[in-house]
Amino acid sequence: MTVCVDVVFIKSLIWYAYSIKVMTRNVNEMLLQINQKRQVGYVRVVIYGEKPTDIEGLEKMLREILTENRRWPMIHTYISDLDAYLHFVKGNPYLIMLASVQGRQGAEIVEKIRENNPAASLIWLSDRDNALESWRIHVTAFGVFPTKKEELEELLAACSESCWLGRKYFVQVGNRLK
Repeated sequence: MTVCVDVVFIKSLIWYAYSIKVMTRNVNEMLLQINQKRQVGYVRVVIYGEKPTDIEGLEKMLREILTENRRWPMIHTYISDLDAYLHFVKGNPYLIMLASVQGRQGAEIVEKIRENNPAASLIWLSDRDNALESWRIHVTAFGVFPTKKEELEELLAACSESCWLGRKYFVQVGNRLK
């Protein structure tokens, strides 16, 4: 009789533990879905470009994308003042760094930016020649300059998911390499 009771008791405990695990997983999934739908909050984007033409239209597109997704943009722009840009973003993992620089010099600038703040998300807009270089530098997302609104939206989504899920991964959009 005691063996039967013990087996029934153990089965009850196993069922109870399993149902708690399932309920916890379901609650976590529901909270994740709610937060992804809600996504209300501030997004700080810090833009760097060597020339005004490098960042032309980016701030406007960023504002449109973020406000359409019920995110409130806080955008700071630096043109050809890399030291001030590096000082502003240093040590802050809760922002998105966007660098729109081309060529070999652009790669060197982005490398300095990444070294300065390895924890933050980094979007690099450049020419196709720098696509492989962006992988080495560990940017979060790479896009071909000039970019379209839809492409910029994909790049921002990659950064948001990277921040939310706590992991870094690489995304390339625009003029995909074949």
